[in-house]
Amino acid sequence: LKENPECRALRWNGAEEDSTFDCLIEYDYFMKCSHPKHGRTINLRAIGINLAKGLQFDAMFTSFKEHRAKKEPRQCRKIRDSMMKEDDGFPHVQFLIHYLAPVCLAQSDYATLERELRGLIARGYRPDNLIRLGFMLGRQGRWIESIETLKEALAEHGLKEEDFESSCFPLDVGRELSVFHLLIALGKAYVEINDPGQAARYYHLASKIKSGSHKPFLGFAKVYFNAGQLDRAEVALQKLPGKNAKDDPET
Repeated sequence: LKENPECRALRWNGAEEDSTFDCLIEYDYFMKCSHPKHGRTINLRAIGINLAKGLQFDAMFTSFKEHRAKKEPRQCRKIRDSMMKEDDGFPHVQFLIHYLAPVCLAQSDYATLERELRGLIARGYRPDNLIRLGFMLGRQGRWIESIETLKEALAEHGLKEEDFESSCFPLDVGRELSVFHLLIALGKAYVEINDPGQAARYYHLASKIKSGSHKPFLGFAKVYFNAGQLDRAEVALQKLPGKNAKDDPET
């Protein structure tokens, strides 16, 4: 569009069999010349092009992220399925899994996600995908498998429990690191199988990874609650650190 200022649109042969063409149009121009209520039609001078494979992925991936931002998992899944079928000119699943895993979880599409994650793990893409697999197994209530997988992920990250005694801990970091989520998930899994000692242990380690987060302390409250120690649970909830603690629905 920028290289052809007289033209206001690009069009190319669409991927759908029942589509004659796809069209890219300047948004401001479209809104100026059309009226959605009246269905007004505008004529455009368009350049006909065959979209290269690389650009096809860009277009699909951009659409995928737009639907994801709007929290429209069905549309995301449809685009995801189309992207996964493409081999030529498309990035492989090791790049896409960061974006595809949340869509699978939102749609409870555990079979697809487990297949892709185990395939990536078998090919050597282990640490983060073991975490994702552990989360997914927990969502399914497969707590023992989740614990085993998350412990394997912790080992892949190279962290040992004695490492947490280093003077660099606790960390005061702005974002939540993947290993923080891993430790929180381990604590939750042990709560679910009624092992309060191990649950408290992993929540304690999580508190050393991100000192200002309320999530480990919310975990301690769960441990007290499940043990019937309601007074201690109440005190823990009243002393949650961080400005987001009381806004967390789980609190």
